[in-house]
Amino acid sequence: MEWTRETTKAALLRLVEEKTRELEAPFADAATITEDTRIVGDLGLDSLAQMELMAAIEDHFGVSIPEEALRNIDSVGDVVTTVERFLAESGKLAR
Repeated sequence: MEWTRETTKAALLRLVEEKTRELEAPFADAATITEDTRIVGDLGLDSLAQMELMAAIEDHFGVSIPEEALRNIDSVGDVVTTVERFLAESGKLAR
């Protein structure tokens, strides 16, 4: 599948909402998840939950995100930017 920036962002927001509910994130409120939502500070995901979330994102988009790139992710917006980068590198992001 070829993704656009709009479909990538929408799919990521939906996936983060679903996974935080599934992981029973302590501070998760799906109605308020935006690109500014911080993964740890706002959602309260611990390191294991973060890894589960990123594994689900990699599976959904068919990309592999190196561990060093994951260290720079603080917010949902960072996730969007990172996934877009790796989709573009793999040729799966429409220009």
